Amino acid sequence: MNESTCQLFRGVLFILEFFELLGDDLLLWLAAAYLWVYWSVVF
Repeated sequence: MNESTCQLFRGVLFILEFFELLGDDLLLWLAAAYLWVYWSVVF
């Protein structure tokens, strides 16, 4: 993987862990949707 992909992957893991602490599935899905759109735009 290139560096930008690694950074994005670490960002995803961080956000997943953060929202897991909150325990709010809605925010988790919103974050996942945002990351999916971001990934699509970048690549």
